[in-house]
Amino acid sequence: MGTQGKTEDEARAGDAAAILAGAGELGVELEASTADLLVDHLDRVYTWNSRMRLTAVDRRDAVRLHILDSLSLIPLLPTAGRLADLGTGAGFPGLVLAAALPGLEITLVESKRKRCAYLTETIGALGLGNVRVVEGDATRLRPEHAAYFDVVTSRAFITPPRFFQVAARLLRADGVAVVMAGGRPGDLGLGDSVEIVRELALVLPGGDEARRILALRAKPTGPE
Repeated sequence: MGTQGKTEDEARAGDAAAILAGAGELGVELEASTADLLVDHLDRVYTWNSRMRLTAVDRRDAVRLHILDSLSLIPLLPTAGRLADLGTGAGFPGLVLAAALPGLEITLVESKRKRCAYLTETIGALGLGNVRVVEGDATRLRPEHAAYFDVVTSRAFITPPRFFQVAARLLRADGVAVVMAGGRPGDLGLGDSVEIVRELALVLPGGDEARRILALRAKPTGPE
């Protein structure tokens, strides 16, 4: 039976199965209930998409390009602590990470008020207690966010050098910025003051999209 001939329940079950299988290929263990929650999130994204432009990704590709893409960060993340997702948009990767890693306290930063309304309503609907929304320009967050987070990430915010510059102000001394840098290796223009703590290269399950994910931090200064 083709996708168009599937019932809603069959389509949801297929999406949940694809999330569980794809997460396993990425080395991420998920409960079936978490996969169901992530399907709920996708359903809400595409319901709201008719009222505001949350995504241009076709619904048929959403498990791979939204959910699995977000889950691919998990091998580089702690299971507890504070994480900020800058320019989160429809909640990728931050809202997905909040569902998959309940021990993380996650702050979704978004400048557009309508998207913040979507995020706030979705957090309540999904029953996620470890995530909050901050409305505002990610490059000018309030002073109380300085040196506050263990991890700062973003999926499609600004260039890696500028992103690290913004993230560095928000990170604790031992924190890392996790950059989704695309699939091509090469010079990111980060400069000599930034070091790569860990790097992960992968291809998204179910497709051929290459990904390169970097955990970055400022190099220590002063005598060794």
